[in-house]
Amino acid sequence: MKSFSHQARWNFIFSATGQVVSVAFIAFASRLLGHVNFGYYIWIAALPGMVVVFDLYLGLSLQNRLTELLFAEDRRTRDELVWGFLWGMLWASLIFLLVCVLIVYAITSGSIWKIAAIPSEIIWLGLIQVAVVALGVPLLVAGVGFNAGGQVHLGAAWTLGTDILAKSAFLATLAITGSFSVSMVLFATIAMLSNVAVTARFMRIYKIAFMAPSLAVTRTAFRELWVLGNAREWAALRVADGFFKNSELVIGAFVINAATIGDFAVLDRLSNALMLAANSAYVVLVPALAAAGISGDKGRMAVLTKRVGRLSLAGLVLFSIVFLAGGEWIASLWAGRTIDFPLLVVVLVCARAWTRVLCSLYWNILFGYKLIRGLLWATIASGSAYAALYGALISGYGVLSILIAQIVAQGIFLFMARHMQEKYHLDL
Repeated sequence: MKSFSHQARWNFIFSATGQVVSVAFIAFASRLLGHVNFGYYIWIAALPGMVVVFDLYLGLSLQNRLTELLFAEDRRTRDELVWGFLWGMLWASLIFLLVCVLIVYAITSGSIWKIAAIPSEIIWLGLIQVAVVALGVPLLVAGVGFNAGGQVHLGAAWTLGTDILAKSAFLATLAITGSFSVSMVLFATIAMLSNVAVTARFMRIYKIAFMAPSLAVTRTAFRELWVLGNAREWAALRVADGFFKNSELVIGAFVINAATIGDFAVLDRLSNALMLAANSAYVVLVPALAAAGISGDKGRMAVLTKRVGRLSLAGLVLFSIVFLAGGEWIASLWAGRTIDFPLLVVVLVCARAWTRVLCSLYWNILFGYKLIRGLLWATIASGSAYAALYGALISGYGVLSILIAQIVAQGIFLFMARHMQEKYHLDL
């Protein structure tokens, strides 16, 4: 296993490069697509974020169990676990996709109802992206495999490489053909092929022998995850967490016009980019924290959590100064068009960034200490508050409803997480 510092250093390099790539991609994409199509792109890109709930965090259960089997050198059990998980999730994904196709057909054909706010072509493109995510869920075994072997940075490297390839192909196709649909289909195709390639590499590195589809092997694998991998707790947490993920942009697309969604997304992505840049040290330490949690190194975790907390606070102060001083100007320069929101929106975007970073910090710490049940209740409470507020405000307050609902929800999460920290005497 590579050292904590080695994994953290390379994971940071790949993560930072990924942020630079994302910034450049949004700058080119927003210019090539224009106001409306860029808004639709944001909607399509956000849609799969609600679908990742489908993995039920089984990947984390698999990671924990694989780590044990790798150290025990139990190759037979390891191979059965990997292939049982892969085949089982693949069949479940295909059933899920069939249901999605029927729903989209009903929406676009008008046989049941008609949604006029979003063109049928865009809805079908959204389905394609959902399909890529759904079929990619079984391939999470690839990233899980790298993590189980203590190679977190390799998973980040492959993710960065495939992301660059897919985004480059999207921009090149869009520039040559001018077709949004063709570009999105190519983007999805490359993403799927990349997932297959990463999984094949994982199988080769760990010398996992092929096993044909078998109901018995699948049943055994999921029973093992359920009993030995804490799958029940992870699944409940994933449903609570993933149900609200990216829902503000997906739901908002039916109420807020596409151009406004696109402009808000540029400001939001800039906020994320600046926030991560200001917290570069925090990004470095999180993988080491997770690795320490997996290995049960409590002393290492105590040192890292204190360091992460201090660096996160310093980074947030720096982010706030830059964003409040010139956030809209930078976003306008970035997108190639004027982006203008009321000052209240800019201030709330900044406030949301604070609560988001602190929530992520506490989430990783509680996750590292395996306080899964506490995380579950905190996530359910904050998610319920978010859904109630967003539903009540969206029709009258537009993007303000997104910010207000998320700040309140994340505040609830922080309150409950802080209570857990004090209850279990965790050092921050």
